[in-house]
Amino acid sequence: MDLANTKQLYREHVAHFLKYRLGSKLSNRITNHVLSLDLCNTGDSREAFKELLTATVQFAVDDRYEVLPLVFDMEELLKFENNFLSIYDDAQKEDGVDSFDDIFDSLLAKELGDILGQELVDTVRKVFMKAVLAIPEQTINTRFFTGMHAVYTFIPDVWSELEFSEKVKSLSELLPKEVAEEASAESEEGLYEKLVEQIVVADLADIMGQGIVLQTVLKNAQTKTSGVFVGDLERFTVFCSHILEDDMVTQLFDTFWVDERRSVWKKEAELMCRYGS
Repeated sequence: MDLANTKQLYREHVAHFLKYRLGSKLSNRITNHVLSLDLCNTGDSREAFKELLTATVQFAVDDRYEVLPLVFDMEELLKFENNFLSIYDDAQKEDGVDSFDDIFDSLLAKELGDILGQELVDTVRKVFMKAVLAIPEQTINTRFFTGMHAVYTFIPDVWSELEFSEKVKSLSELLPKEVAEEASAESEEGLYEKLVEQIVVADLADIMGQGIVLQTVLKNAQTKTSGVFVGDLERFTVFCSHILEDDMVTQLFDTFWVDERRSVWKKEAELMCRYGS
């Protein structure tokens, strides 16, 4: 069993994640405690990594107050171990991704350094890492696109949206093979536009009409829906959020209606993406 590599994987993924969720002081305390545990009786690296995860969940201040249940909701807490075990399993594959730090260094750091300067690159790295480490349950591809969207939002004037989207697509092809294949899959042409027209516009037009009010709300939401998205469904979800947070919409409709539309639109979009219009 390579205990050193197992602990390093914990540092690169779990410890980073805890830092963003709990802050440096508390995350360091948990990490130091967990990595000090005796794992010599565990002969399998995966089981050793799982023990580290279990110890993380069970960590308690003064042996009385468990930390993670105070911060995470029940669903997130129940998925915690499996989420990070999937990261461990992926890292063991041939060409698996061991660290998003490595991804940033190999794919982004040099070009960003030439454009922004090294000092700002370090800041962008933190933005990228915070985004990818916040969603350990997602696929590597989804996390990469989420991180790149965070980068685009942080430095929006360096590239146009189209130029940056093409750059992200080309970079995703440099990820491990199975991830690159997923990232390069083409979505149905014009699917995002269909989702907007057949779900949101059709719904709102029945209430607001097709006039200037609706057109203004749609235009404002489209303007805000910029950046890099894994696919049409993700872009549509962000667009819907901007629609439902628009001042005109919140003045016209109550909170119950807004929450209901958010759920209904998402379900309709998922059905369209799965079965077509």
